[in-house]
Amino acid sequence: MELAEGYVLDTKNVDDITVQQIWEKVSEQRREKVRKYRFRKDAVLSICGEMLIRYGYSKYFGSDMPITFRKNTYGKEYVREVDNFYFNLSHSGHYVICAVAKTEVGVDIEEIRQNLELDISRFFHPKEHCAIMQARAEQQIPLFFQYWTAKESYIKYRGMGLSLELSSFYYNKGKIYTKGEIPKGTITFYNAIPHYQIALCTSLYEKQNQLFVVSVKELF
Repeated sequence: MELAEGYVLDTKNVDDITVQQIWEKVSEQRREKVRKYRFRKDAVLSICGEMLIRYGYSKYFGSDMPITFRKNTYGKEYVREVDNFYFNLSHSGHYVICAVAKTEVGVDIEEIRQNLELDISRFFHPKEHCAIMQARAEQQIPLFFQYWTAKESYIKYRGMGLSLELSSFYYNKGKIYTKGEIPKGTITFYNAIPHYQIALCTSLYEKQNQLFVVSVKELF
């Protein structure tokens, strides 16, 4: 696989029988995590997320061999059995997305909310804040979510969690830039789902990256 792929799944109509079938296939690590959740919706998103990882792994290697997971010091997950498979998960609303690649990858999905309060100065680099505030009124909300998902996907791509400050880098024309003005990641945006914004970050050329909407049936 010489590209990054994203798989997005709608979990809204996943019934209890399907949940039980998925539960039997996910790792004990995932089960331990899910047992702590209070709400069914969060549990379903989590176990479906692991199924998407396994789906991406099987497409990548053409194999359904058992896999287990490890984490780096910041909590980003990796597959323990191989070194050349990278993945990242995100969810919003009742959608969950998994991105996979041969190199580090980050992904973010956000439901676009029109009643958003744009008090954003502490979350964005000054260049991004200026671009949003100077845009026409009808463009500010879409632009906010583009920048936000780009930044979130970059943080997850770097695998450093909240230790990487949001104002320390900025998005511009498909790239993430640091203070040294050196591009550090490539961003691909997707609008495959109405009212949601998706951003995927890799070191790969953006035109190579693809997004697929998958069904629960395909995961099996």
